[in-house]
Amino acid sequence: ACVRACVNCLAMAAAAAAHADRGGVVWGFDSTAEVDPPRPNHAPSEPLFLPFATSVSADIEKVFETDPEGVCVIRAGGTGYKVDFSLMLRRNLRTSTTCEVQRWDGARACKKKKVAQVDIPAVHTFTAGDSVDWAVVTKWARVLPPTYDPTETDLMDDELGDGIDAPVVELSCSTPAMRCIFRQSFITRALNSNPTCCSCAFQYPSPGPQPSGTMSITRSSQSCTGFENTGSITIDYRFPDGVQHGRMVEPGEPYSGTRRVAHLPDTPAIGERATALLVRAFMMGHIFRVGTSITTNQPNTTIWAGIHHKTRTHGGVENHGWPDPTFMDRLVSECAAAAIMEAPSSLGGAVLAALETEALKDEAPPPLWSADAPPPVLPS
Repeated sequence: ACVRACVNCLAMAAAAAAHADRGGVVWGFDSTAEVDPPRPNHAPSEPLFLPFATSVSADIEKVFETDPEGVCVIRAGGTGYKVDFSLMLRRNLRTSTTCEVQRWDGARACKKKKVAQVDIPAVHTFTAGDSVDWAVVTKWARVLPPTYDPTETDLMDDELGDGIDAPVVELSCSTPAMRCIFRQSFITRALNSNPTCCSCAFQYPSPGPQPSGTMSITRSSQSCTGFENTGSITIDYRFPDGVQHGRMVEPGEPYSGTRRVAHLPDTPAIGERATALLVRAFMMGHIFRVGTSITTNQPNTTIWAGIHHKTRTHGGVENHGWPDPTFMDRLVSECAAAAIMEAPSSLGGAVLAALETEALKDEAPPPLWSADAPPPVLPS
């Protein structure tokens, strides 16, 4: 261990000294421990950090100086890698294996961040409700004259009035150019029918009519076809039997529950990105609904609500399994139709998903940027 540590220091220090023309900054990677993929409590023993090639290290540093908590994509030896500065990890975009990276600033100073592991919550619980609190969803504010003209009429040709006996509200989508002001009773009925502003057509993320249930997320060593040696993410949905509430097809009638299991490749750009989006969709009540089963023709049962899942790790598209190179595009589109968008931190996943899809092919991925252009800066 002592010898390995000495070799580590000598290699990194020598590389840092060779980069004295730009402050002695050099990037290195652990050549002995590629985690497949990173797991909680992982602690690689006796790491041996070796420097990246001079040009690669320079590319990483350019992006790091712009966004120290961001992400960059590099290409070394014909292979694409993602370097995550917030985690200080380098992920192989072809195999999804991961190793730790270090940044040396000067020949003696080793500045290393603690590796943070990807955390997937174990269980999410959704509780169904009879109604939607549109004040919370739209963030409307009650208004009074002279904020608006009380003689103006709404789509029902009724005057807005003074806003005292019949409250008048302004939605958060309102702008100086297009005011979105309505009688509260009118806009509540309108949003219950269609969660879209009657003035500017902004679509609000309305909670869906999903029954109460749970979403359990775990990791598995079994890989999906096309993503060998990456493991998989398993999502287990469970819904007990119940009685339909006011927003379901037959309020007061009993319905039968269900259990469904879905699978995703355990990769950052597809598995982790899709999981985050599906959690948002589940907690908004858009994964399941009560209706008539297409396969069994059973009425009043819990069925998929339209956001497609992969229920097998293999078998291809025709068998609802993997591989499926268009899965992420469809998932994002189906969620967007319900006004469920990705968090800003996931937006860089579109580029990475394309690279992971490319990694399914036999040929090497295309260059990520030209030699005379700086590397792209992707959101973390």
